[in-house]
Amino acid sequence: MARQALTQKQELFCLAYIETGNASEAYRKAYNAGRMKTETIHARASELMADGLVTVRIGELRQAVAAKVVATEARVIEELARIGLFDPGQLFAEDGSLLPIRMMPAEVRAAIASIEVEEIDAGGKVIGRVKKIKLWDKNSAADKLLRHLGAYEKDNRQRKGVLADLPREVLRAIIDRLRVLNGER
Repeated sequence: MARQALTQKQELFCLAYIETGNASEAYRKAYNAGRMKTETIHARASELMADGLVTVRIGELRQAVAAKVVATEARVIEELARIGLFDPGQLFAEDGSLLPIRMMPAEVRAAIASIEVEEIDAGGKVIGRVKKIKLWDKNSAADKLLRHLGAYEKDNRQRKGVLADLPREVLRAIIDRLRVLNGER
């Protein structure tokens, strides 16, 4: 049996509810409620919220929003990992010259906060360039990743997250790698 469709205004109500989180405000946005009393708006919004079709649609919309939030969180974690774990040596060619940005691996480009190029001018002629690359703070990125993974919780026995399942040798290797990348060794 096919599901009964919502009216256009019910769909607008659902979308407005997801946006505002308030049924009365969603009702005002979806319906012509300018001349209605506040009590009438509350009552009609409550009726809509009790409608099974409306609640199912709101649930669908919430799931779609939640999926986007999870994808966004995963993307942020991925970017933090790129910043915290990238190798600065990948900025340079074999001869020690700075690689053109388009030739740098994506994980290295993600770690770059800004690039400045200053031209050295001698009598109207450019005789050289100074390139300054500012990188995102690796320590800050690593700290945020470790916090997300639960590495700083006080009671390690009750700690949840990825790090709790890693063998001690792997954790040491991660810490050693971070220290090397941060120039501590």
